[in-house]
Amino acid sequence: MAQYIACVTTGDCFKQAADMTKPRSILLIGYGSVGQALTPLLLKHFSLVPAQVRAIAAAENGRSIAEHYGLDYLNLPLTEQNYTEILAARLRAGDWLINVAVEVSSLALIGWRQTHGVLYLDTCVERCQRFCTAGDAFTGGRYSMRFVSAIEGSVFGQ
Repeated sequence: MAQYIACVTTGDCFKQAADMTKPRSILLIGYGSVGQALTPLLLKHFSLVPAQVRAIAAAENGRSIAEHYGLDYLNLPLTEQNYTEILAARLRAGDWLINVAVEVSSLALIGWRQTHGVLYLDTCVERCQRFCTAGDAFTGGRYSMRFVSAIEGSVFGQ
């Protein structure tokens, strides 16, 4: 209650919330426009240094932006065969995993993070060509990708 009163009185609620939940390390999966736009916000609002934020992407497109901000950038597509090893080498309990990639399974990442104590955020809502069908509001988005992947028993949209 005292924290709430101080927050309301000083008007500094966001800073207090950020201090209470400040990540030790963040790994961005995917580094297209969303990941690139998110980078300066993460650095500024959580008072992070670039060494605390890393990006893994399947393409080189975002490398120049990542380097501009001083981030470690790895061009390495996550697959069903390699994602557990890649994540385990880069994340510890309490770290943040932010998925902004289209072709990476949210279900697989959620399952992995639950067993490793990593916090997870999935911001990807883009349509994927593999699942696009005209006339259905849900077809083609992350909802159908998760649903179809679960039915097929596949965790990656390949």
